[in-house]
Order: sequence, then C-alpha cells, then structure tokens
Amino acid sequence: MQSTEDLNHETSKPATQGKEKKAGVLEVEYDPPGDIIIRHMNTDEILSSLTCKPESGATWRETSDKPHKIQNYLTNCWLQQNSCDVVLAMGDGEMQVHKAVFAAHSLGLAKDFLKFSPKKQLVIHLADYAPCHIFDLTEFLYTGALELTPKNAGWLYKCSDELGIVSLFQKSRDFLRSYNNMSAVTILNACDAAGLLDMRRDVMSYISNHFHETTPSADFVNVSLGTLIELLSMDGLILRSEMAVFCAVVRWVDQTRDQRMVHAHDLLKCVRFRLLDPELLARGVERITWIFEDSKCQALLGDAYKFHSLKACGSRLIDTFPPLIYRQKSPK
Repeated sequence: MQSTEDLNHETSKPATQGKEKKAGVLEVEYDPPGDIIIRHMNTDEILSSLTCKPESGATWRETSDKPHKIQNYLTNCWLQQNSCDVVLAMGDGEMQVHKAVFAAHSLGLAKDFLKFSPKKQLVIHLADYAPCHIFDLTEFLYTGALELTPKNAGWLYKCSDELGIVSLFQKSRDFLRSYNNMSAVTILNACDAAGLLDMRRDVMSYISNHFHETTPSADFVNVSLGTLIELLSMDGLILRSEMAVFCAVVRWVDQTRDQRMVHAHDLLKCVRFRLLDPELLARGVERITWIFEDSKCQALLGDAYKFHSLKACGSRLIDTFPPLIYRQKSPK
C-alpha cells in the first residue's frame, strides 16, 4: 500500500492523526452516445457535464494527435480516479490528481513535489474550498476548459494564488477586475465571500465613486451587513443627495424585512439626516413609516428635525450636535 505525506506549502494544514479517511467526491456517469456527467458523490451535485462529438476527428477522449492523446489519457485517469499520486483534501471529501499535471502549471508545486519520494502519495489540504471550485480548477489544469463566473472567480483567484498556478490566477484576476456599473456590487460580494481584501478595496472605491450607478444592481440586497455599513459610512461617498443612502437602507432591509429589521437602527445611523432639508424629511423619509416603528429609529429622525428647528431660530444649542460632515457632491 502506498504511503502518504502531507505537502506543507504555504496554504497546507497539517494532517490530523487518526482522522477518518474522507470519501472521494467524483462519480463519473456515461450517457451514450457522448455525454459524460461528473457528480459529487455525496451530494449528487453536478460538477461538470462534457459532451463528446463522435463525428469530430478529435474528441477529449480519443485523438490521433499524440500530445492531445496523452492529455486525454490523463484526463480520463483523473475522472476515473485512477493512477493518481496526489490527494486534494477538501472540507467535503477528497479528490485524487496527478503530480505531473499540477507541477506543469505551478513551479512552486513542482519544487515541493521533488522534496518527497516518488513512491509517496502526497496530500494537499484545501479545507477552505468547496469541491465545485476545486473541480473547476482541476478541470482547467487537465483540459484548459474554464468558465469564470462571479460565484467561482474569487475562489479560483485565491486558490490559484495559494498554489502558484499563474495562468489561472491571471485569468481570474482579469475577470474580477473587469467590473462595471452593473457588475461592481456582484464582484464586491464575490471578493467578500473569498476574503480578497486587496481586490475588495478597489471595488469598494469604485462603488463609492459611482454610488448612484452601481447600487441599483440586483445583487445590492445580497451585500453583507458589515460591508453595507462600511460603504454607507464613508465620508468620500459621492452623492447627489443623502436621500440615496436612505433609499439604499430601505431597499436592503425590505428585502427580508422580518430578519433584517433588527439591523435598521445601525444602518439608519449611517444616514446623515441633517443633510436633508425638513421638507424632504417630511415628504420623502418619514413616509416610509415601517422603518421608523422602533423608538431608536424614530429618535434619529427626531434629532434631525430638532437640528433644523434650532438652526432656523439661530439657537446656540445647535452647537451641542456633533460636527456635520458633508459628503462629496456628485454632478447631476
């Protein structure tokens, strides 16, 4: 029986002694004449679906071209989990792969592999990643096939960086950087999910500079509470009116009002109500009665009215309020 070694590269975690062996995650199903469906063995989730075209002179399984023939043979071995010498240990199962394929795409891994005896099966720990993302990464290394989406790009960017797979890292990075007004919030959520702090900082800056254009995105209601508070609290937020911040709070809370109303006060504290004139407070803000049902939320609105009242009569009591910090003004 082949022995195993843990590959302790930068992101690997030491193996737990006596830990129960995880089940493999790949199950290959052939559906004649040419469809191959790969499922997650535990959850029955379809990880990929490939189609072979018998009429074509070269398919992913059979070809007369020698380099492709070797590639296709290795791909078949991987999908069948045969003749593999590296184990990718994920949080939900294991996947076996070939050293040669991973080493060909990562100089760092190639050097690490040489530190161990060829007879030992190596284990790379990737517990932070879902099997579907590791499958996408591995399929790219074996076949070159890659479909980047906001759901997988952040994870592939992070994992390829950790494993030193430069080609996939660059493709994922370019995808994440290609955001626009309609996709910026979606990419922000992807960066948050994968913990990409450097990329996230750039996207947050873009959204703060294009608040009116980016926040109508359907994914805005999926922004995390912490990220939303951070965004709405920014002094550098470029706005036409503070009303846009209030509307953003209302929209986010209203998405799942029963669950999110507990956060209404923390979010409304981000709205600088004193920047809105009394008429707009009365005709625009106060009309959304349900968000002010809580007494703490009512108090925030009451303080704004009190501020404007004292300001109108020239009272020195206005100095008891915290300094009013203006946002940057957006062109109409």
